[in-house]
Amino acid sequence: MSKFIIKVTLFLSPILLAFTLTETFFSTEKGDLLKVGYIADLSHYDKGQVFKEEFEGKKFLTRYSEMDLNKKQKFKTLVIGDSFSEQGNYGFPNYLAESTASPLLYLDRNFFDNPFQALVEILNGDLLDSIEIDYLVLQSVERAIPDRIDVNESAALTIDSLNKIKEAQKSLVGVGSNQVDKLFSDRVLKFTTINVGYIVDDNGFYSDTYVVRTKDTLFSVKNNKLLFFFDDLRAIEKNSNQERLEKLNGLFNGISAKLSEKGIKLIVLISPDKYGVYYDEIIGKEKYPKPQFFEIFQKLPKQYLYLNSADILKNSLHEQKDLYFYDDTHWSPKAAKIIAREIEVLIEDSR
Repeated sequence: MSKFIIKVTLFLSPILLAFTLTETFFSTEKGDLLKVGYIADLSHYDKGQVFKEEFEGKKFLTRYSEMDLNKKQKFKTLVIGDSFSEQGNYGFPNYLAESTASPLLYLDRNFFDNPFQALVEILNGDLLDSIEIDYLVLQSVERAIPDRIDVNESAALTIDSLNKIKEAQKSLVGVGSNQVDKLFSDRVLKFTTINVGYIVDDNGFYSDTYVVRTKDTLFSVKNNKLLFFFDDLRAIEKNSNQERLEKLNGLFNGISAKLSEKGIKLIVLISPDKYGVYYDEIIGKEKYPKPQFFEIFQKLPKQYLYLNSADILKNSLHEQKDLYFYDDTHWSPKAAKIIAREIEVLIEDSR
């Protein structure tokens, strides 16, 4: 019997150790790069503390979900974007509303999947007949462009359909999913094997998060490391295709022309991937492809206002740390403030 117990103990010990390490060092409450990469949280980076003041800042923008549609309202700016816009009090739309001291409307991201498609549908609908705006900021992260460029130009998004979406989402509040038994979930296996793999490979052989060394310390952590998302690499080939980018530019020019008929100016904001902003800081960057989107797209003829956010952020890289969150794909309040200020300048210069 004692031999059996010893054998069972020897068999279970590695499993229990792996489970204990996973529960201790795998965080689901911090940045998305730690979660999707199954990375051990050893840096002690806490963006809630680094940006405590910004996270607790006052809200200046108006969300569509909280707007009163019974009366026609005027806003200086409408923002449609993805998660880089959906950062609440520390997002660039809120800083733009604060700095311009002008009303800003933000279309909540849960009303749509593709901001390009959403704007096309809004142009075909009645929303812009019910609100008055001067500028419309269309934002998208760089890596998502290959999946967003092909749109249905005949679809429409009306106030009625937006309200139906709002009501449907209200009914989902509090609805959760069953939790999988942590001990027998695959995250224990992934966490263990991936973190061992990082010893010799930049993405632990199969993680969605890459961890590379940089020339300088670029974040509020005690290491010279950069974490970035696999999709930043995946999108580079399509985002370097001249024909595809000309198609994208044509889409924006067409949208701008339609908005101009309503007296609205379009501002296009592409949020650069974290990988691209920090590319030149990577030690041994030669083994990774160089992002070319902004270099190619900058040269295309535009009939809309455009912000080269990549150059703007790269120029600020050595002036301050934490332009992006260390453990996350998104830019930080520092970058959001810089972008908001540049949009304000762009608006002033366009008058």
